[in-house]
Amino acid sequence: MFPFENRENAAAITCTHVLKKGQPILYAYHDEDDDWQFLCGAEHGEADAMVVSLKEMYEHDPSIADLATLPMGMYAERTSKEEAWKQDS
Repeated sequence: MFPFENRENAAAITCTHVLKKGQPILYAYHDEDDDWQFLCGAEHGEADAMVVSLKEMYEHDPSIADLATLPMGMYAERTSKEEAWKQDS
């Protein structure tokens, strides 16, 4: 079952480091417009950005389900894929 309240086809921003280079998602942000960002935590240029569906991100890394109730305007980080998410604002 899809854990997010957003539609499965809601847009999510990620980076090529995550989807094309196999880097783990280490930073997640649920912005004030109810959009999501799932990034590797490295420096990014515009060419590194990708827009995909929230469902694609969930299928890529099911551990983001732990963030489904992250309030808008909040972010969460971890230092490795094996660690638990730590929320902050």
